Amino acid sequence: MRRWSLGILITLLMVLPGTHAQSVSQPLTLRLGVYHNPPKIFLGSDGRPSGLIGDLLNKVAEAEGWQIKPVRCQWQSCLTLLKNGNIDLMPDVAMTPERRAEFFFPVEPILLSWSQIYVSANSKLSSLLDLKNKRIAVLEESVQQQYLTRLNHAFQLHYQFIRVSDFELALQAVQRGEADAAATSQFYGRYQAADYDLVAAPIMFQPTELYVAANLQPSASIKQALQRLDSYLTRWKAEQHSPYYSVLKKWSGSGEDGYSIPQFVWWIGLLLLGALLLTFFFIFTLRRLVKDKTYRLEQSENRLNTILNSVDAFIFIKDLDLKYQYINQKFCELTGLSERDIIGKTDHQFFDAETAKRLAINDRRVLEKGERIVDEEVNTLTKSSAPHTFLSVKLPLRDGSGQIYALCGISTDITEYRNIQSQLQHLAFFDVLSGLPNRRFIIDKLQNLMAQKQSPLVQGALAIIDIDEFKSLNDTLGHELGDELLKQVANRLEHLQSSKDTVGRLGADEFVAILSQLDQDPKAAAMHAQQRTRQIAKRLSQPYFVGSHEVFVTVSIGLAMFSDVGNDVEELLKGADIAMHTAKRLGRNNIQLFNTDMQAIVDERLNIESRLREAVAKDQFYLVVQPQFNQLKQMVAMEALLRWHHPELGEISPGQFIPIAEQSGLMLAIGKRVIEQSCEILRRWQSSEHWRHIKLAINISPAQFNHEDFVPHLENTLQRFQVNPERLELEITETLLIQDFDAIIDKLNVLREWGISVSLDDFGTGYASLSYLKRLPLAKLKIDQSFVRDMLNNSNDEVIVRSIIGLGNNLGLTVVAEGVETSEQLQRLQQIQCFYFQGFYLGKPQRPEQWELELSSNSENLATGSSLPGS
Repeated sequence: MRRWSLGILITLLMVLPGTHAQSVSQPLTLRLGVYHNPPKIFLGSDGRPSGLIGDLLNKVAEAEGWQIKPVRCQWQSCLTLLKNGNIDLMPDVAMTPERRAEFFFPVEPILLSWSQIYVSANSKLSSLLDLKNKRIAVLEESVQQQYLTRLNHAFQLHYQFIRVSDFELALQAVQRGEADAAATSQFYGRYQAADYDLVAAPIMFQPTELYVAANLQPSASIKQALQRLDSYLTRWKAEQHSPYYSVLKKWSGSGEDGYSIPQFVWWIGLLLLGALLLTFFFIFTLRRLVKDKTYRLEQSENRLNTILNSVDAFIFIKDLDLKYQYINQKFCELTGLSERDIIGKTDHQFFDAETAKRLAINDRRVLEKGERIVDEEVNTLTKSSAPHTFLSVKLPLRDGSGQIYALCGISTDITEYRNIQSQLQHLAFFDVLSGLPNRRFIIDKLQNLMAQKQSPLVQGALAIIDIDEFKSLNDTLGHELGDELLKQVANRLEHLQSSKDTVGRLGADEFVAILSQLDQDPKAAAMHAQQRTRQIAKRLSQPYFVGSHEVFVTVSIGLAMFSDVGNDVEELLKGADIAMHTAKRLGRNNIQLFNTDMQAIVDERLNIESRLREAVAKDQFYLVVQPQFNQLKQMVAMEALLRWHHPELGEISPGQFIPIAEQSGLMLAIGKRVIEQSCEILRRWQSSEHWRHIKLAINISPAQFNHEDFVPHLENTLQRFQVNPERLELEITETLLIQDFDAIIDKLNVLREWGISVSLDDFGTGYASLSYLKRLPLAKLKIDQSFVRDMLNNSNDEVIVRSIIGLGNNLGLTVVAEGVETSEQLQRLQQIQCFYFQGFYLGKPQRPEQWELELSSNSENLATGSSLPGS
């Protein structure tokens, strides 16, 4: 390869997004990659790993007699060193599916963390949705970037990433106005954001478990070291005064125990800045004296080649004849050829004819018109049929007179990114379990069809198909076989659809079929639609073989014609849903066509509403209570649950009347009565030596909480019954938080000043809980029973449960697991540091008097004041 001028090489250096010279590490007993991310990990003034994770590793190393040799690197280069086996361990690595395929992870996470958005003090960002069209600085290839990428595709927020190589550059980008927000680890931001005049926005997301990772195929000694690390972490996490919690306490704040930068580091920084300025002056001088100092060219070229060959991009220079004059090592790896075999040749020797033709078009624009081109290029090597997608930047190189004599190109392989993007697009519109179009796809399809409904050639119908008694089948067969049954139903539907139809899954055991291009005559179209749905019902009712079982099912189908609902998709879905529920009420296993007679369903709702008003007037409601237990199986609190016994209809399910009560406004009056009955119970408990320490929790609906009379009525009731407010607990849900958040906090603070505690019910099912959690005056988090129910069978549910427990414990909140129904669930929850439980396995809801009689005779099962949460 002939020499090129220093100007070319400097130009290459200036256009690269970032370069790192390779470093050679000494043979080490245990080589640890350390990147600067205080307070979690950084190199201390003594050259040893420091910070929260660094201190923990040092303590384990001292106990085991290990020798830790730190290797300083930036985040992305640390991962590359680990992947290539140049270091043994890398701390502070979040486990993702992609990384599990590249690295070896131990069992026990070393730390729980989450991500935080940081902004300037005058920013108005308050939720993830406010990031729309904003510029966000993120760490390249980080979990923050991966999460925000998925969020961007899911909600079409159209924000722009400012990719940086470390968190410090992200904060600097916001400070300089180059970015609107920075996404970092909350540990790093909490210690560093103030130095850049930034504040934490109320936007937290993605609870994450952090691990000490190793190469995908670690040596036996490294595996054994990670096993010993797991052993220490497991034992220390279970001991309240262990080194683990001592280190957490040390790094949990600022001041003497926090992270501070030694003075000598500032002097080193100033020296480095001076060195940087001198470097720029040196480069400027070289440009003027390049003709007199050409003997230095070879040394500079070799140094720059070392840098360019370490970059994860394909870098090349082509002359005016489109022949390669320079390539980096990555380009050789792409083609499988040596540098000598490529220099002086064109793309026709390496790519198929169509690819070479497309590449030449962009190359000519750069060389002939002087354009700087950024474009995606799909290239196919002649010896490989698999195309790759590259993001290419091409710009002209000019001589001293301004004439273009070559082009420089930098191409990054984004094939995997595009594949992931395609997969996310599929996930957004298709059901994961069945592979059928999901609700979002179906609604979009219906809107398009309804927009064409005015055409005389377009007449259609919507059928909602529900599997009869699926819950019973699911409980009998188990969830795994239940899912298999749903897949087989989906498969039959897919084979039944014609080219004119669309089938999909709305959710749970509900499927849908869009029947389009029916007869123009409405009556004939309805008859045709019923005929086709009967064929569907007949095929779906044939036997299924699930595991070792032969299963027979029937379906109830609701049918609604486009012509019967105007031009409203929601009305079409509502009509088909009403028809489907009518089919179920009429004995299931039949098809019902929506018509005005089905208004009887609405009449039934009005009938229940009327009876509810009568029930409020005649005080037909009563309370049952369900206990909450600690890890010693001592009852520490009770939750009051509302029940309705109608004189004629008997017991009516809360799931049936509470939604109607909330929609009709009757929940306000019912809620007042719940507060009064609860205070009656607490007054009775206060006189009992065993019961006077027990709290009673009541559920408060958003409408009740936001009513102007809520606080005065609560205060008056507490005074009237002479109840200690500290014995009362209010349970709210995340749906309340979408209201006026500041007003909600003010009201909750008033209640806290009285001594009333507040818990967040069904935690984990909402969208913005993490954003608001740190601002709410909470005492307790209740993990939603849907996660507890499936945690033994679904690793994702267990990760969520572990994250909530870790988050709650770190924030000093009591964490209660709801829906504990088996001893196995209870045992697993205790293993992952959850110490309070509620569910049928420990106690079912029953009248307060029954529990008083049962537990008062067994007072050892009642917790004393010292063993209660917060005591």
